[in-house]
Amino acid sequence: MLQYFAQGAAMAMEDAVCLAAAADATEGDFNAAFQRYQSMRLVRASRVQISSRMLGIVYHAEGVGRLVRNDVYHGRSPERCYDTLDWIFSAPDYVRGFR
Repeated sequence: MLQYFAQGAAMAMEDAVCLAAAADATEGDFNAAFQRYQSMRLVRASRVQISSRMLGIVYHAEGVGRLVRNDVYHGRSPERCYDTLDWIFSAPDYVRGFR
């Protein structure tokens, strides 16, 4: 996990909860649990990784890329930026529903 979203520990915690939920759902069949875990985590974990990589590109833009970045964010309110990050700080269903 790249540092730009600072989500490495959060993803590890989600991984642990997801794997526990998958093991519960498959009644200890670990082959099935790992398959279930992978299908549950693939999109979210990949989205965080890809988004973090893209954020790094935006942060470190140079030349024309920097000009484009600055133009995109010029005049944008902090609230608008925060709203675009809501997904990353919202726990997935398997975390919210874990008991």
